[in-house]
Amino acid sequence: MGAMGGVDQMAQAGFMMTVAATPLIPVGWACAGSMLPMIGDPDALLEAGMAWLDAAQEIQDGLTANMDLTNSLGSSWQGADYDAFTEKAADLSRQLMVTMALAYAVGVALILAAIAVMIACIIVFVIGLGFALWSAAILFAMATVVGNLGPVEVLMFDANIWALQAESSLMSVNSGLSTTFNVLAGTVTAALAADVGLQIAFGNEEALGDLAQATVLSVPTITAGLASVFFRDSVALGMKPPFSSGIVRGLGVLMGTGVVDPVGDVTEQADPTRG
Repeated sequence: MGAMGGVDQMAQAGFMMTVAATPLIPVGWACAGSMLPMIGDPDALLEAGMAWLDAAQEIQDGLTANMDLTNSLGSSWQGADYDAFTEKAADLSRQLMVTMALAYAVGVALILAAIAVMIACIIVFVIGLGFALWSAAILFAMATVVGNLGPVEVLMFDANIWALQAESSLMSVNSGLSTTFNVLAGTVTAALAADVGLQIAFGNEEALGDLAQATVLSVPTITAGLASVFFRDSVALGMKPPFSSGIVRGLGVLMGTGVVDPVGDVTEQADPTRG
């Protein structure tokens, strides 16, 4: 179990409780469709974020070593060669500072994303638990009421009204997640642009070439990630009435419980939020 306490498994359990309640609470399918994009693996995001912070710390250690070396040579080395050396060392220090700041920005962004996914998973579990309690109450009423099913029908009506409210809350959470991820992605993009710009300003003429090469190499990963999100969201939408079908619902259930994911193996590197 990771640092986030297995909340992805809690979310899967909440999703399954919701699906299991749909024969009694049909609106549950709409909730299940909204839950599917919220189920992810915050531990994977947290691990990636910590790796970036570790990289930033290593860069900081290199920066400190470079400055210590430059200062130590000042007592025994003077002249034009030393001045040229210190100028190069200063340029290197500035570049390391910018790269270190970028690494910290990416690491913090990923950790914040992990926290957001963790909160979403907890919400899915809590709502799923609510579906389980409503279902238990309805089944208990069915078992104890003889002849007059009026109380059962009232419970089922109230449960579906509650499910509509829950689905509205899930849609709000989904919207908040999308906004959060977009802001974090924008922050990382801005940090990267600043890094490249400052590297060029400090005289690193290969910065643009490195960026272009990295962009070309990342195209398959980015494409796979976008395909992953599109497929997941399409299945989630297809689970909701009136667009739902048995096949799409079954596929969504398998994806939500982690039993099978047709695109997960291909896009895991591009989309670490998938559980």
